[in-house]
Amino acid sequence: MHKNAAYRIVACCLILCAVSATATAKTIELTKADTGKNIKAAVGDKIDLTLAGNPTTGYSWSIVKTAGDSVKPGKLEYKQRSAARGMVGVGGHYSLAMTVVKTGGFSMTLHYQRPWMKGKQAPASVFHLKVNGSASSPAKPAVFGATETFLLWPGTPPGAKDGDDAKAAATAKAIKDGTYKIPGGNRRGIRVPAIDVYLPPKAKQTGTTMVIYCGGGYGAVCIGSEGIPMAKWLNAHGIAVFMVSYRCSPYRHPIPHWDVQRAIRLVRSRAKEFGVKTNRIGIMGFSAGGHVTATLSVHYNETFGRKPIDDIDKVSARADFSCLIYPVISMRKEITHGGSRRNLLGNNPAEELVVKLSNDEQVDKNTPPAFLAHAKTDRVVKFINSQRYHEACRKNGVPSKYILMSAGRHGPGLKDGKPMISRSDEDYAKAMIEWIKEIVKE
Repeated sequence: MHKNAAYRIVACCLILCAVSATATAKTIELTKADTGKNIKAAVGDKIDLTLAGNPTTGYSWSIVKTAGDSVKPGKLEYKQRSAARGMVGVGGHYSLAMTVVKTGGFSMTLHYQRPWMKGKQAPASVFHLKVNGSASSPAKPAVFGATETFLLWPGTPPGAKDGDDAKAAATAKAIKDGTYKIPGGNRRGIRVPAIDVYLPPKAKQTGTTMVIYCGGGYGAVCIGSEGIPMAKWLNAHGIAVFMVSYRCSPYRHPIPHWDVQRAIRLVRSRAKEFGVKTNRIGIMGFSAGGHVTATLSVHYNETFGRKPIDDIDKVSARADFSCLIYPVISMRKEITHGGSRRNLLGNNPAEELVVKLSNDEQVDKNTPPAFLAHAKTDRVVKFINSQRYHEACRKNGVPSKYILMSAGRHGPGLKDGKPMISRSDEDYAKAMIEWIKEIVKE
């Protein structure tokens, strides 16, 4: 676990409300990733809580307090080197077995100690497991949402504007003390870049990861309309999702690149913590998010003037594959999307920079494999963007799959829970999953 984990939530409060004993007793398996889910339990049910950690290296869990008598907790024990239920810790995990003994309420507050905290007590909150309702009635479906958020940069982000230092400090504090609220919908005015984590059900985890950079013409990040439906789809297929809120207008190049490059490095550096594999990390972008994704694909080692600040900067930023959905690829006037170019480069960018960020012209043999989907009738971002990138990949021996829809508009669609291109009945999401499996050799 890297020191940047200090910006994550560091304590948990477990709340249980037992109900009737009419159902057959069962075992409920939980981890810290079960934050916020509504789970029903009955008298006689067993609750098995697993938490990653290792006391020998300073990452330890302890019970701070309990209240109520509906649940009988066992002993919180450390078990060395176990991959039980997908938990990947620093050498092992903590296990706590509990039994629901009667109706009523019960709460347990646990504290997570990290080496650099030097005995400081973290606020006890955040992990809320609510067990309620009638045991014999059907459970309500869990609300889909991120399990946690962490910041891209320690302290003030590089390229910050006036006031960003205070905003970054306040956001880091809110995440740490459990008062941070993940923004809903599409996002504008991002000043403190961050990652929201969406993990698949334990039984479906494949170890494959997608880092997503949504579009918005470099003026917004459309997480609500593009990112969330895709995260649900990928999670359902066992793929972990890390949703990036990167800075865009009024921040211009190279700020977005710095953020997305930092994001994949952070995810790779903490792969074990989240139970994902370092050689199965993909990147995905929609529209202008496709441009920043393609830029990362061809310029993963390019600093664009930023100096290294920590060990994270030594981690590889090369993705293992990319998925580009109706992407902006080129910055050339006759090909690009005008608003995206203007927001990223200004009104009169240097020709050298235009060429540098026309990503179809920068593909080489080391560019990650690419999957592309575009509608032939897209009037906002011309399909020639995807075609040129696909052809450049093929020319350089890079695996590439390109799906050109006969009809459709620019933007996301959704049909029976499956991400689509707007106004198109043609599938790309299922084909993309199969392609990913082939690329990572799942």
